[in-house]
Amino acid sequence: MFTVLSDSLEYYYKYKTDSMSEERVTAYGKLIIDIRKELLKYISKLAEFSKKHYSSVKVNRLRSYIGELTSDDSPSYESYIAVDGASFMLNLMVGIIGLYATIAVKFPEVKRIYYRESFGVVPAVEKVQDISDTLTFSRVLDLSREIAFLNTCIKLVKEYKPDLMVLDGSLLPVPRTGLEDKHEYLNDLYREYIKSMLKLHEICRVERVPLIGFVKRVRSKFLTGRASNVEVTLDDGISEILDSQLQLYDNLLAESFLKFREYFPKVLPLVRYRDVPELKVSFVLVKTSRSVPPYRVDFGGSLILGNRVDERECLRALNFLCKETTTEGLPYCILKVDEEVKLSRALMSDLYDDILHKYFKEVGDISFVLTLWGETL
Repeated sequence: MFTVLSDSLEYYYKYKTDSMSEERVTAYGKLIIDIRKELLKYISKLAEFSKKHYSSVKVNRLRSYIGELTSDDSPSYESYIAVDGASFMLNLMVGIIGLYATIAVKFPEVKRIYYRESFGVVPAVEKVQDISDTLTFSRVLDLSREIAFLNTCIKLVKEYKPDLMVLDGSLLPVPRTGLEDKHEYLNDLYREYIKSMLKLHEICRVERVPLIGFVKRVRSKFLTGRASNVEVTLDDGISEILDSQLQLYDNLLAESFLKFREYFPKVLPLVRYRDVPELKVSFVLVKTSRSVPPYRVDFGGSLILGNRVDERECLRALNFLCKETTTEGLPYCILKVDEEVKLSRALMSDLYDDILHKYFKEVGDISFVLTLWGETL
């Protein structure tokens, strides 16, 4: 709820936090009005910029390279597993600590699975003051979460040998940043991360398990072929059309010509990660909802053999994944596993209360574990 306080020309709004306590935030009214003007002006320029990009897309030519999801009753997978990970950072007086967790859900019985290695806290206690900036620590936490996530997937393949593995996220590794060159610990973590990524693809090939990654937040530019860390082999006809195309995120480009229940490209491409040439995946952009841009679906594991993409099995898995989707176009299994592992602010607030109680009981002083600046979770 927004209210204008005419006496002081201030705006305030109130809302219910996760702990159901009311919070008020004030801001100077004239500043809000000027910010709103600037934002609307920016959005107008953005709309004009976007129209120029879309007008350059050769829609009619690209539509000859789309495929359509089938609605037949092709046999489904008897057992499949969806996996997701989450993390949360606590900025305390003593330093920054992070919590990460991974969980899997096995279908059709909806069995929750995790291992001791699936969750943890970083850094080690004796290292808690070694990293003081949030950017570096965020990278440590992200890599630690991804390593636990991938190692959980490896154990699941070995133990359950499912007919299909569905990961919430990309099958390509996140690229290196300059931070790895500055911190030996980060460099070691990144090497371990790549090693786990390769091992997952390999174990899925050995056990003949199709591996799928469902990418909700698409930030790749594979179609315009200008990604510095990947090499994409597209059909010659598609490459010719897209060679002169201005850069756009893949999902926004595909949105200009894909219709509901269509995917692109029909001839599946091969993607190589330049720093790890032995890692190869494929992908499509698929329109599973009329109201949102297409999502990206990655294919790996047993679906890629050498330089060959098993298109028949990829499309079988794609059709299966898209059979039960919500109004937002997300497969049920992705929604379910995301719900099971979510580290919400409300949950973290409860856990933080436990931290304070435990620390006070053992030390008698909670000043070290108070949040920085007294921030609420």
